Amino acid sequence: MKKEGRIPTGRMVNRGLFAATLGLVLLTAAVLQSCTGPNPELDENLKKAVFMKYTHVANVVSFQSGGFQYRGVNNGAFFAVFDVCSINITGSGITSFNYDTSRFFIDAGTGGSYGFTVPNYPNIALVGRSDAQAFKAFTPEIVDAAKNAFALSPPVQAFPKQFYPVLKYRIAIFVNDNPAGYIGDSMTLKYDGQPQAAVSVENVSPGNPPSVPFYNPGATAPIVGTCP
Repeated sequence: MKKEGRIPTGRMVNRGLFAATLGLVLLTAAVLQSCTGPNPELDENLKKAVFMKYTHVANVVSFQSGGFQYRGVNNGAFFAVFDVCSINITGSGITSFNYDTSRFFIDAGTGGSYGFTVPNYPNIALVGRSDAQAFKAFTPEIVDAAKNAFALSPPVQAFPKQFYPVLKYRIAIFVNDNPAGYIGDSMTLKYDGQPQAAVSVENVSPGNPPSVPFYNPGATAPIVGTCP
């Protein structure tokens, strides 16, 4: 399947362990090396280090696009909307970074993980349309509807090595059920950049994201970015 245009969606359980600890590893690598001596794995990750900052701007339960209303079929489902505020490509061993929105996922702790690339993802309908039809969340219609409604940024892009301080790229991840224990706080976004890059993702949200029961671009209040 193509990667372009995807909205990450569903559950994933196998990709998050390395990414969940990567930021801490990169930030403490120098200290560890000074205490324990050279570490080839840490050295390799530092050579391909990329740092991102993001804000969680909204949780949208349903939205309007192209004459139809879309919402998750499961109770508690929503579209989590994020802005990638900045990207800093620092690793000495890379000259560019292949940004790909399908590599983002939400780490909901004990509530599970949500992202697109789930091994053996079941062929089930997750997003319903107002005329009673239902679709898998990554079908072209749902992808295009969400892209148009939320003004999503390009799904893939090659960034030459440098610092992009005011990127403000918008992405959306479909959460197909309410994560256990989730109370509406800012969610933890991760990025699996291996093997090309070791990506650390930092949450700089100023507060909890608003819950938006229904979003209709141009008719309801806009989803305002909160990047510093």
